[in-house]
Amino acid sequence: FQSQNGTTVVYISLENLNLKSITVISSPQLQLNPKNSNALGKLIAWKTLGNSFYIQQFLTTLDRDRMKFHDEQFLSWVYDTHKTKKRTLVSDSVTELLSCKIRRLGFQTRTILKIASLIGYFFPANIVIELAIGEFNKLKKNGKSLIIPAQSLRLSLEKAVIKGFLERKKEQYQFSHDKIQSAFQSLISKRSREKLHLKIGRKFLCQTSKSSKYQTAIHLNRASAIHLERKGNLPDYIMKDGAALAKINLDAAKYCESKSAFFHSLNLLQRGLEYLNTEDKWLENFELSMEMTESLAKMEFVVGSFDACKVTIKEIFLRANSTKTKVKVVSTKVETHSTKMIGS
Repeated sequence: FQSQNGTTVVYISLENLNLKSITVISSPQLQLNPKNSNALGKLIAWKTLGNSFYIQQFLTTLDRDRMKFHDEQFLSWVYDTHKTKKRTLVSDSVTELLSCKIRRLGFQTRTILKIASLIGYFFPANIVIELAIGEFNKLKKNGKSLIIPAQSLRLSLEKAVIKGFLERKKEQYQFSHDKIQSAFQSLISKRSREKLHLKIGRKFLCQTSKSSKYQTAIHLNRASAIHLERKGNLPDYIMKDGAALAKINLDAAKYCESKSAFFHSLNLLQRGLEYLNTEDKWLENFELSMEMTESLAKMEFVVGSFDACKVTIKEIFLRANSTKTKVKVVSTKVETHSTKMIGS
């Protein structure tokens, strides 16, 4: 595949493993002869559907919980298939298996990884450490705030790397698998998620990189969405700073457009306009409303939502206060019509 900037992109499709592959891969780890491990191989295939990550988690669990024993008569390792099957029915999802593993982590490591899971699959060390320090300071020990040094939190991240939860890329970390990230997220209540997303968004707002604009918008949007789901209305910080949040979404949409992430750009513009979704927006924030609506029409056209684009163009034409804007709208309208005609 050749991208627009000339870079060659190669897509590699990885299929799930079949029974033969599972048996060949798992036999050395289980210390079994492949010929004698067919029954267990079938159980692993049934439990994991051949997903290589799930297989590794499953085998680790078997070894950790000592579901194998040495048969002195035949001088070989034997697995209690019935016990193994019963055990896996109790924990019938990899998320549950991971949750068991997570509960064995220390409180400090578990807390920092919960925060990291909300930042994203990839996350910078400095931001998660700053946020974790703030969360620990809210806790009390002997009537005093719990102060955890940054170095201690960095060591917690390194412990998570050693235990296989994370991988380190210089000053950035990533979760070893999206299921691990999901497992940590599942430990956080909706109320706590809202507060953390708000704090994460504000942290990224202080950053100067272009990608931080996208991160700011994403986390503030998630915080407001959770609040809306919980309370049925938008939070106070949205009602007071709707225009500022709309501008953040516009900047993030422009960043996504520059990366050819057009659907992300469209979603950000739609969300940003919701923060201005009153008749007064055209009186109080005319320039911002016009810029966002023009950008929305452009993204709707780019992704092929021509009917929605026509509705947006109609609104722009009604609101436009200059001939230049109306000419631009007419040009987009003609282009939309031409494209639809070619497509049909």
